[in-house]
This record gives sequence, C-alpha cells and structure tokens, in this order.
Amino acid sequence: MPKQGGIDPPLSDSQVMRREYENGELTEKSNIEGAKQEVAALKQKFQHRAVVASSADGWMDTKLTKIWVDSVLGSFSFNRRLLAWDSYEYHMEDSITESLKSKKIDRVVVPGGCTKYIQTPHVSWNKPFKSPCTEKYDEWPVTVGINEETAAGNLRAPPRRAILQWVLDAWAELPTEVIKRSFTSCGLNFPVDGSNDDTIHCFKEGQPCSKGRAMLQTQLDILRKQDANPFACTDSDVEEAYPPRRELVDCDKEGDSDIEID
Repeated sequence: MPKQGGIDPPLSDSQVMRREYENGELTEKSNIEGAKQEVAALKQKFQHRAVVASSADGWMDTKLTKIWVDSVLGSFSFNRRLLAWDSYEYHMEDSITESLKSKKIDRVVVPGGCTKYIQTPHVSWNKPFKSPCTEKYDEWPVTVGINEETAAGNLRAPPRRAILQWVLDAWAELPTEVIKRSFTSCGLNFPVDGSNDDTIHCFKEGQPCSKGRAMLQTQLDILRKQDANPFACTDSDVEEAYPPRRELVDCDKEGDSDIEID
C-alpha cells in the first residue's frame, strides 16, 4: 500500500504480530550465533586451562555430562576409580553409565537429600571455592566502572571470559589438602570395616547424623556374622527334616497263631 502524506499506513494486528515475531526470531538467531562464536573463542583462549562447553538453556544436560565425563574424568588417569555423585537424571542415563564403564570408573549414587552429608564438595570445599567468585562478581561493576543495564532493567552481567578467569583463580587458590581431607570426611577412601568411621563428619557429635555410626556398626556386625555357607546342612537340620528311623521287627514267633478274619 502506498504511503499517504509521507506517513506509513497503520498495521493490522496480524501484521504487528508477524513483525514482532520476525524481529524476535532474528534477535534470537543473532544471539545464538554470537554465543557460539564466543564459546569458540573461549575454548581457544582457555584450551589448556579449562574445558569450555555450553547448553542452549544454561542447564546441565546429557551432552554436557558426557563432555565432562570424557574431557575431565577420562583425561587424567587410566586406573580404576570411584565416582560419587547425586541421582540427577542425566547422571543415571544409559549412555553415561556406559561411558563410565569404558573408563573403568565405578559409580556410587548419593541418595536424594544426602548430598549435604556425604558429597565431598557440599561438606568441605563448595564455600571456599565459590566465595571468591561471588566476591569478584559483586565487585565487578565498581572495579570496571560499568553500570549498564539490560532492556529488562537488570544490571548487565560480566563477560564470560571474566567469569571463567574468576573460576580458574578460585580453583587455583583452593588448597589441595582440603580436597583430600574431604574424601575422608565423607567416608570414601578408607576400609569398610568401621575402623575409621569416627572421622566421617556427619557422624561426629553434634552433627545431624551423630547416631548413624552406631546404626552402621550394627549393620556391619550382621554382615560379619560367621555363616560361610548358608546352605550347609547340620545334624539338627537332618533331624528336623526326617522322622526317626523305624526298625521292622518280625513278631511271628513259634506259638503265635494267626488270626483269620472272615
């Protein structure tokens, strides 16, 4: 339709919706392409220091879990290992299970609601690892003097390369000894005979599971009960299974008379 007096004619509702859809679609496509390019650049920049991967919605999925298993767990050792992680749905998928098996990694699943008691990061080093990252995030606008806002009015997030650097710095500052001790605190690296159960953090006095050690010891005692062969027969078993032997006695002695019944 030609313009009238230099003014565009009004658009119908359907035309407005179509234009908004096309603009949104173009914006989304450009954002996706931009994100892909940024991830590729980050991979190049941090290739020898970190594994960089992403998902469309920002959540962990099967693809990211597989990348983590292959690139992180699968790259630093070829010996048999134990992996303790929670029951998140992507941890339990068949493809992930097969990938772990191929790398000689035995999986132990922490039951739901128990990660805060027996999963090493939650118990020992999540806080000292994440705190420096949080501090850097809070300080960033003041440090660089940027207070840009998004279209929604939120403070614009720091660039991903800065966040990656904060994560690497925080990991480098985390003492290795803290990580080592965390496995002991969660009972993952000592004998199962109960001899070191006093070092399990959640079993200590004043902790939520302080009575758990006695309960665990009871179960261990039951398992240790001597019963090498539960199918072995004993004399008492035989006596209970069979009636006493009966001897047949010939009572037909001389002088006895047979009784005939008509």
